[in-house]
Amino acid sequence: MKKILRYLLYAVFILGLLLFAATFLSKYFWFFDLISHFRMQALAAFTITLLLFIFLKEKKFILVNALLVLFILGSILPYYIPNKQHHSTKKTTKFFYSNVLTSNQNFSGLIELIKKEKPDIVGLIEVNDDWESHMHCDLDEYKYKVSLPHDDNFGVLLLSKNEILKSEIKYFCDYELPSICASIKINSDTITFILTHTIPPTSSYDFAQRNLQLENISKYVNSASNIIVAGDFNCSSFSQNFNRILENTDLRDSRIGFGLQPTWPTWAPVFYITLDHILISKKIHVAGRKTLDDFGSDHVPVMLEFSL
Repeated sequence: MKKILRYLLYAVFILGLLLFAATFLSKYFWFFDLISHFRMQALAAFTITLLLFIFLKEKKFILVNALLVLFILGSILPYYIPNKQHHSTKKTTKFFYSNVLTSNQNFSGLIELIKKEKPDIVGLIEVNDDWESHMHCDLDEYKYKVSLPHDDNFGVLLLSKNEILKSEIKYFCDYELPSICASIKINSDTITFILTHTIPPTSSYDFAQRNLQLENISKYVNSASNIIVAGDFNCSSFSQNFNRILENTDLRDSRIGFGLQPTWPTWAPVFYITLDHILISKKIHVAGRKTLDDFGSDHVPVMLEFSL
């Protein structure tokens, strides 16, 4: 029996190793892209196999497994190393972002959360007519609004206490998935907000469309300055396709220094991954970033506090 268990451990480790290696092909295949998201879960799984190999005194496997754990740790730790810029003394602005889940009916839960956090700007996705109506009626302190509600999980809504100087609805892929692009006056500066939601890449075509949307957003970003891009990218921090938007622009991930702060799925926290992102221009200073309480969506909200 012990011999069978030992071989079973070998098989599990080798299979896990092959799947992890496959994530480095996530740029080309949608399935490999999907499994690339679970980096924290991979760290936990390979830590367990390492402990078992140590217990069994499997020296060769211990070495390979230990190197793998160190490699994964090296890709995660930068998110937790504090950045000096977080201590800016400038006046800050609060931005609240959330995927509300179209079918979720807990309108009051989100409204109470927004009133508690008192953000200056609110960006919501998966907004339908019901969500738009409740937000408009119960959050009347937000005088400026841009919205395009949809019943297909791709509606968008941007609310602001600050003046929205101009706005437009953009479509960044062949699907008619709306993204809001709005210039908002913040003190003496102007920041362009892009609120977006990509298609889940569960087929080769949808994978290509998701990537096209991110690529076209990158091109749009490069034509402006002082930009914040927020949304459900349907890819995590560990996807090669996500990292391409960082490589092709001067945007950076606002979570750096604050931890991964995964947002989905609320119904299975053990599988939490970083699908929701807020990317910022290099001139924007992050004073704080946190995830907030679940209000019935399958995603938790994110609060970003920033200054210029």
